[in-house]
Amino acid sequence: MLNVLIAEDSVHTSVRLLNTINTNEVRCLRILNEGTKVYPKVKELHSDVLLLDLKMPGKNGLDILREIEEDTTIKIQVFI
Repeated sequence: MLNVLIAEDSVHTSVRLLNTINTNEVRCLRILNEGTKVYPKVKELHSDVLLLDLKMPGKNGLDILREIEEDTTIKIQVFI
């Protein structure tokens, strides 16, 4: 099973993504709507994929991506 973390501040977009990806082979672990919460959850949940919004409150997607790339302990595919 592929575990996905969604970082998206739009409720409408989050619901659409969730409905699109949830299958027998793909599971959404969490939806985060604030940028400052993303990096800690990436470290905690060990998801396989991160769907990352560029414009989020608290911290933008590019800053989050830089944090993830600098952390050599994180092995994740990021889609912006």
